[in-house]
Amino acid sequence: MGPALVAKSPADGYTVLVSTSAQAYSAALRKDLPYNPLKDFIPVAPLTSQPYVIVAGRLAASLAYASSLRRHEESRVY
Repeated sequence: MGPALVAKSPADGYTVLVSTSAQAYSAALRKDLPYNPLKDFIPVAPLTSQPYVIVAGRLAASLAYASSLRRHEESRVY
């Protein structure tokens, strides 16, 4: 809701959106956004950094193996 309100605000420099990295990939997750996260916003400054973690089941003994499973079993990847 916040990004949609900011996207509709005048580009006068008085409205600022502080968001997480979710803003970067929201277009890939939802096709019905009322704004374009890549074109409607201008990044100003990074405030934090976030670590990312890859989680796999016990059958995936390595990242390479987990990646190969993903390519062959698209319907089982969540």
